[in-house]
Parts: sequence; structure tokens; C-alpha cells
Amino acid sequence: MKIPAKGEFGITGSVSEKDKQALLRETPPHYIYIRLEKPFLLKGHEFAFIVLPVKLTPENQFRQVGLDYVLCQTQAEADESRELLTAAKEDMCAFQAGNLGGVAFATNLRAIITEHAAGEMSLPGGKKVWMAREREIDKATGKVTVKRKQATANEADARRIAQQWLAEYNVEKNKYFDAVAKSKVLPTAPPRCASLTESDRGDMAKAEIEVLRRQWKHCFELFDKRKAGCHFSEDDCRKAYLLDLAEQGENPLASKQPTGTDKEFFSKLTKAWNRAASGNKKLLLQLVDYLIAFNWKLGWCYLSEKELAEKISIITKNVFTPGQIGKRRERLGLVAKHLSGPAEKSP
Repeated sequence: MKIPAKGEFGITGSVSEKDKQALLRETPPHYIYIRLEKPFLLKGHEFAFIVLPVKLTPENQFRQVGLDYVLCQTQAEADESRELLTAAKEDMCAFQAGNLGGVAFATNLRAIITEHAAGEMSLPGGKKVWMAREREIDKATGKVTVKRKQATANEADARRIAQQWLAEYNVEKNKYFDAVAKSKVLPTAPPRCASLTESDRGDMAKAEIEVLRRQWKHCFELFDKRKAGCHFSEDDCRKAYLLDLAEQGENPLASKQPTGTDKEFFSKLTKAWNRAASGNKKLLLQLVDYLIAFNWKLGWCYLSEKELAEKISIITKNVFTPGQIGKRRERLGLVAKHLSGPAEKSP
């Protein structure tokens, strides 16, 4: 059993150099668990472990961040909570979905269990009733959120209503997974077009990543450092993100700011933004490549280069020839599935 709680703990003991370097690869706060010398008694239950967020001081010691923590009865629960809370921290990441891709700061979804049950409970005054309940349980903290409940005359009615809510929940869940599965199905090749192959799928994924690398150069440099085991701070992430936004012509000052930013960085940021805002052919070509790469699997692979040029010219409000678009497509390593030559005559 787990339960969320609030309070402040004094943490003693230092961190070894090896553990320090491992922690520095993560974005703070760090989550640790502590075995209590004396179990904590709360609501009639004993809890032997606490999981709490901490930061590392210059003296290689832990200091609690905020007042929230989680009480756990077993070490297995404490391990699970620490892992889930660590995974749920906000982080900078690249995303690809449908015909969209980019870099964003996101928080991983928490592991939530939806429970439907019926049980007997006491009302104020001592009267007992049967209750149908739908509630969500956060696996990381044990926090319970009641979504809906309904008192009934007897156990049978309570169980019937709980089962009805469970059926409704499963219908909505199945709709979601059906939609996800459908979104992954590639469009069928029309007449005079070859079908997409597994090799084409790999080429499309590479093209999407290549386009994102060009658009988010500074962010991807940090992603590469992360893979190599190097440490960088949240400030480093913010600066890279803002600089890439500025170089794409977006107003970087409308986004989250890094803390304690120096004047030199803001000067660099402003210059990048002004260069992009004054008109940049590079940005236009980046947009063309983005459109081709992220729409290729959605049917653009079946278009002729003339049709692609017309479509991209309308979207970008700039005129492109079939030859120009063909070269951009080839540089992305994408194979056109539209067969050349005149269309077959109808019998």
C-alpha cells in the first residue's frame, strides 16, 4: 500500500563520487527512497519507506525539494514509486506523430489505474449503504481520485452499476486503440503506383529524423550528448530550445526562459531571431523538406513531382518546379512510388 503525504525530512549522509556522476546525468529533482528506523503509522497502517524528491548540494549531500513525499509499506513499492516518479519528470524530447514532428518539453504520463468496484460504506450518522465507485489510482503515489460514485439500495444494484461503468470505460478505451491502429495503416497504392515496402518505411523514418535534426540543431546536439552519457542542465535545454526557435523565426521570448541567463546569450538569441525574421531561403527549404518528409507516408509518395510541386507551392506561397521538388525528395532519400510514363488507355 502507498499513500501521498506532506512534510519535511532531514537527510543525513553524503553521496559517493560514482553516485554523484550518475545523478548528474539526470535532470533534477532526483527521487530516492529511505527506510525508516521506525515505521510511520498513518490511518491504521504502518509504512516503513518514504520516497521523496531531492537535489544534490555542492557538498555532495541530498536536500529535500518541496514537501510532497510518498509513504510505502514495502521496498518493492518504494522502488516502483521512485522509478515512476523519475520517469514522469518534465524533459525535452523529440516527437513524431502523423504529419507532425518537433521538439517540446513534455511530462511523461503517470501510470494511472482506473478501478470500478462496489462496496459497503458508512454515512455520517452511522447509516450503511452500498456504493458503486469509479476511481483513479496513481501507481506512483497511491493518490486516489474518485471520478463518480452512486449510493444504491442493495449490493446487487451497486455491482450492476459498477459493471455498467466498466463496460462504458472499455468501449471508450477500445475506440482509442482502434483509432491508433487505424492511424498506423498506410494508404493503399492507387493505380499506376507501386506499394510502399519495409525499406520505404525505414527511409521515411530516416528522412523525418534528418529534417528534425536540421530544424532543431542545438537540441539534437544535446540529445546526442545524452546518449553518450554526458550531463547537461535544464538551463542548457532551455537555451538550446530557445536558440532553435529563434533560428526558425519564432519569437523565443514567448517561451519558458532559462534561469540566470546572461546578456551574451540574449544577444545571440536576438541576432538569430532578427536574421530569420528578415527573410531566409534556408528556412523556406527546411519547410519544403519538412512537408515532404512528414507527409510522404500519408499519400504524398503516390503523387507525381508535378503534383507535389503544385501542392507545396500553394502551401508555402512560393513557386517550385517539379525538378526542384524532385531534387529535395532525392536528398531526403525518399523513393517516389508514382510510376512514370503516360497513363494506360481505357479499353
